[in-house]
This record gives sequence, C-alpha cells and structure tokens, in this order.
Amino acid sequence: MRDGKTALNLCHFCPKLCRFSCPVADAEKNEATTPWGKMTTMKLVDQGRLPMNRETMGLAYKCLNCKASEEVCEIDNPVSPVLDTFRVRAFQAGLAPTAVHD
Repeated sequence: MRDGKTALNLCHFCPKLCRFSCPVADAEKNEATTPWGKMTTMKLVDQGRLPMNRETMGLAYKCLNCKASEEVCEIDNPVSPVLDTFRVRAFQAGLAPTAVHD
C-alpha cells in the first residue's frame, strides 16, 4: 500500500473518476463528500492550509469504508485507509463527531 502523503497527492491531481462511485457523495450531492473532496481536504489540513477543526475533520467520517471508490480508481489509491488515519487524528484531537465519542 502506498503511504498516506502519496495517496493524498494522487487524489488531489486526479480528474475525479471515482466521484460517482461514492454512496455518501451520491446522497449528499456535495463535491466535498466525493472521495476526491475528502482526500483533498485532508491533504490541505495536513499541509496546514486548512484548519484542523470539526468541519474539516468531519469529512473523514463521511466515508463508509465500502471501498467503492478504490474499485473504480485506475491507480488503486487507498482512500479508505488514508481517511481512517485522519479519523484517528480527529478523535485524538477531540474533533470527532459527538456520536463517535459516545
């Protein structure tokens, strides 16, 4: 599996081929909830270009770990595992959704 930074970079520069495979993005009709949107947001958080707050980190929780985006990804980018690492970071920072803490 590629490392998280490489995976974030690959998603960031992708033409969003997986956007229609994500059930969360389909339900929410929001570009931020596409696999590309979630990975790009996490990349910007990692770079310090977006704040690490409840709103940005909440996007990491908008992944069902169904791996549908990985199935259609032409480069087999590990979206779910990378978002899982950001879920851990959010939880440790006290920024996870309330239901997660409960």
